[in-house]
Amino acid sequence: RNHVTVYGRTTIGEGSILFPGCVVGSDPQDLKYHGEDSETIVGREVRIHECVTVSKGTASGGMKTSIADHTLVMAYAHVGHDCHIGERVVIANNAQIAGHVVVGRKAIIGGMVGIHHFATIGELTIVSGMAGVRFDLPPYMMAEGTPAEPRNVNIIGCRRDGMSEEDIRLLRDVFKILYFD
Repeated sequence: RNHVTVYGRTTIGEGSILFPGCVVGSDPQDLKYHGEDSETIVGREVRIHECVTVSKGTASGGMKTSIADHTLVMAYAHVGHDCHIGERVVIANNAQIAGHVVVGRKAIIGGMVGIHHFATIGELTIVSGMAGVRFDLPPYMMAEGTPAEPRNVNIIGCRRDGMSEEDIRLLRDVFKILYFD
Protein backbone atom coordinates (compact mmCIF):
# COMPACT_ATOMS: atom_id res chain seq x y z
CA ARG A 1 0.00 0.00 0.00
CA ASN A 2 1.12 3.56 -0.55
CA HIS A 3 1.81 6.18 2.11
CA VAL A 4 2.39 3.71 4.95
CA THR A 5 5.21 4.41 7.40
CA VAL A 6 6.87 1.55 9.29
CA TYR A 7 9.71 2.38 11.67
CA GLY A 8 12.58 0.50 13.31
CA ARG A 9 12.33 -3.04 14.64
CA THR A 10 8.81 -3.77 13.46
CA THR A 11 7.62 -7.23 12.48
CA ILE A 12 4.43 -7.55 10.43
CA GLY A 13 2.86 -10.99 10.10
CA GLU A 14 1.80 -12.70 6.91
CA GLY A 15 -1.47 -11.54 5.39
CA SER A 16 -1.62 -8.29 7.36
CA ILE A 17 -2.82 -5.17 5.55
CA LEU A 18 -1.69 -1.65 6.37
CA PHE A 19 -3.82 1.12 4.86
CA PRO A 20 -2.67 4.58 3.70
CA GLY A 21 -1.56 7.03 6.32
CA CYS A 22 -0.92 4.54 9.11
CA VAL A 23 2.30 4.79 11.14
CA VAL A 24 3.55 1.63 12.85
CA GLY A 25 6.55 1.36 15.18
CA SER A 26 7.01 5.07 15.77
CA ASP A 27 8.75 6.53 18.80
CA PRO A 28 6.52 6.52 21.88
CA GLN A 29 4.80 9.69 23.00
CA ASP A 30 6.39 9.26 26.42
CA LEU A 31 8.91 11.55 28.13
CA LYS A 32 10.65 8.48 29.63
CA TYR A 33 11.61 7.24 26.15
CA HIS A 34 15.26 7.91 25.35
CA GLY A 35 15.81 6.23 22.00
CA GLU A 36 16.08 2.63 23.19
CA ASP A 37 15.92 -0.03 20.47
CA SER A 38 12.48 -1.37 21.34
CA GLU A 39 10.10 -3.16 18.99
CA THR A 40 6.62 -3.49 17.58
CA ILE A 41 5.10 -6.83 16.63
CA VAL A 42 2.01 -7.09 14.43
CA GLY A 43 0.57 -10.58 14.06
CA ARG A 44 -0.86 -12.42 11.07
CA GLU A 45 -3.90 -11.15 9.14
CA VAL A 46 -4.13 -7.89 11.09
CA ARG A 47 -5.86 -4.94 9.41
CA ILE A 48 -4.53 -1.52 10.38
CA HIS A 49 -6.66 1.12 8.72
CA GLU A 50 -6.10 4.70 7.62
CA CYS A 51 -4.19 7.08 9.89
CA VAL A 52 -3.76 4.60 12.77
CA THR A 53 -0.67 5.12 14.94
CA VAL A 54 1.08 2.31 16.81
CA SER A 55 4.00 3.26 19.07
CA LYS A 56 6.87 0.93 19.89
CA GLY A 57 7.75 -0.13 23.44
CA THR A 58 9.85 1.56 26.11
CA ALA A 59 12.50 0.38 28.57
CA SER A 60 10.09 0.88 31.46
CA GLY A 61 7.41 -1.21 29.78
CA GLY A 62 9.17 -4.30 28.49
CA MET A 63 10.51 -2.87 25.20
CA LYS A 64 7.61 -4.20 23.10
CA THR A 65 4.19 -3.26 21.74
CA SER A 66 2.20 -6.12 20.21
CA ILE A 67 -0.99 -6.65 18.25
CA ALA A 68 -1.99 -10.32 17.96
CA ASP A 69 -3.39 -12.22 14.97
CA HIS A 70 -6.68 -11.42 13.21
CA THR A 71 -7.14 -8.03 14.88
CA LEU A 72 -8.90 -5.09 13.23
CA VAL A 73 -7.81 -1.54 14.05
CA MET A 74 -10.11 0.99 12.39
CA ALA A 75 -9.23 4.46 11.13
CA TYR A 76 -7.63 7.13 13.32
CA ALA A 77 -7.13 4.85 16.34
CA HIS A 78 -3.98 5.00 18.48
CA VAL A 79 -2.25 2.06 20.18
CA GLY A 80 0.24 3.46 22.68
CA HIS A 81 3.66 2.21 23.74
CA ASP A 82 3.97 -1.11 25.56
CA CYS A 83 0.38 -2.15 24.78
CA HIS A 84 -0.52 -5.78 24.21
CA ILE A 85 -3.60 -6.35 22.09
CA GLY A 86 -4.97 -9.92 22.05
CA GLU A 87 -6.21 -12.06 19.17
CA ARG A 88 -9.32 -11.13 17.19
CA VAL A 89 -9.77 -7.77 18.92
CA VAL A 90 -11.75 -5.03 17.20
CA ILE A 91 -10.68 -1.44 17.88
CA ALA A 92 -13.16 1.01 16.33
CA ASN A 93 -12.55 4.41 14.77
CA ASN A 94 -10.84 7.09 16.87
CA ALA A 95 -10.28 4.82 19.89
CA GLN A 96 -7.29 6.09 21.84
CA ILE A 97 -5.37 3.50 23.85
CA ALA A 98 -2.69 4.94 26.15
CA GLY A 99 0.53 3.16 27.05
CA HIS A 100 0.88 -0.09 29.01
CA VAL A 101 -2.69 -1.24 28.26
CA VAL A 102 -3.58 -4.92 27.87
CA VAL A 103 -6.64 -5.85 25.79
CA GLY A 104 -7.81 -9.46 26.04
CA ARG A 105 -8.76 -11.84 23.27
CA LYS A 106 -11.90 -11.00 21.24
CA ALA A 107 -12.55 -7.74 23.09
CA ILE A 108 -14.32 -4.95 21.23
CA ILE A 109 -13.33 -1.33 21.83
CA GLY A 110 -16.01 1.05 20.53
CA GLY A 111 -15.52 4.23 18.58
CA MET A 112 -14.05 7.29 20.32
CA VAL A 113 -13.19 5.31 23.46
CA GLY A 114 -10.34 6.58 25.59
CA ILE A 115 -8.39 4.05 27.66
CA HIS A 116 -6.08 5.29 30.43
CA HIS A 117 -2.52 4.03 30.99
CA PHE A 118 -2.08 0.63 32.67
CA ALA A 119 -5.74 -0.44 32.28
CA THR A 120 -6.62 -4.03 31.39
CA ILE A 121 -9.65 -4.91 29.28
CA GLY A 122 -10.68 -8.53 29.82
CA GLU A 123 -11.29 -11.01 27.03
CA LEU A 124 -14.67 -10.88 25.29
CA THR A 125 -15.39 -7.52 26.94
CA ILE A 126 -17.19 -4.87 24.89
CA VAL A 127 -16.52 -1.22 25.67
CA SER A 128 -19.28 0.95 24.22
CA GLY A 129 -18.57 3.96 22.07
CA MET A 130 -17.39 7.18 23.72
CA ALA A 131 -16.63 5.46 27.02
CA GLY A 132 -13.74 6.56 29.19
CA VAL A 133 -11.84 3.63 30.68
CA ARG A 134 -9.90 4.64 33.80
CA PHE A 135 -9.73 1.26 35.55
CA ASP A 136 -9.51 -2.43 34.66
CA LEU A 137 -12.58 -4.08 33.16
CA PRO A 138 -13.14 -7.78 33.88
CA PRO A 139 -13.62 -10.36 31.13
CA TYR A 140 -16.99 -11.20 29.55
CA MET A 141 -18.58 -7.82 30.32
CA MET A 142 -20.34 -5.05 28.45
CA ALA A 143 -19.10 -1.72 29.79
CA GLU A 144 -20.12 1.89 29.18
CA GLY A 145 -19.86 5.37 30.64
CA THR A 146 -17.15 7.62 32.01
CA PRO A 147 -15.65 6.11 33.96
CA ALA A 148 -16.57 2.93 32.12
CA GLU A 149 -18.33 0.38 34.33
CA PRO A 150 -19.63 -3.12 33.64
CA ARG A 151 -23.36 -2.96 32.88
CA ASN A 152 -24.09 -6.52 31.82
CA VAL A 153 -22.58 -9.82 30.71
CA ASN A 154 -21.62 -10.13 27.03
CA ILE A 155 -23.95 -13.08 26.55
CA ILE A 156 -23.85 -13.11 22.75
CA GLY A 157 -20.05 -12.96 22.70
CA CYS A 158 -19.83 -15.77 25.25
CA ARG A 159 -22.18 -17.95 23.17
CA ARG A 160 -20.27 -17.24 19.98
CA ASP A 161 -17.06 -18.22 21.76
CA GLY A 162 -18.54 -21.59 22.75
CA MET A 163 -19.34 -21.00 26.41
CA SER A 164 -22.03 -23.33 27.75
CA GLU A 165 -25.44 -21.98 28.81
CA GLU A 166 -24.72 -23.21 32.34
CA ASP A 167 -21.47 -21.25 32.49
CA ILE A 168 -23.24 -18.16 31.14
CA ARG A 169 -25.92 -18.52 33.80
CA LEU A 170 -23.26 -18.78 36.52
CA LEU A 171 -21.45 -15.77 35.07
CA ARG A 172 -24.68 -13.75 35.16
CA ASP A 173 -25.27 -14.79 38.79
CA VAL A 174 -21.76 -13.69 39.76
CA PHE A 175 -22.25 -10.41 37.89
CA LYS A 176 -25.46 -9.68 39.85
CA ILE A 177 -23.71 -10.42 43.16
CA LEU A 178 -20.68 -8.24 42.34
CA TYR A 179 -22.50 -5.27 40.86
CA PHE A 180 -26.04 -5.22 42.26
CA ASP A 181 -26.04 -6.73 45.76
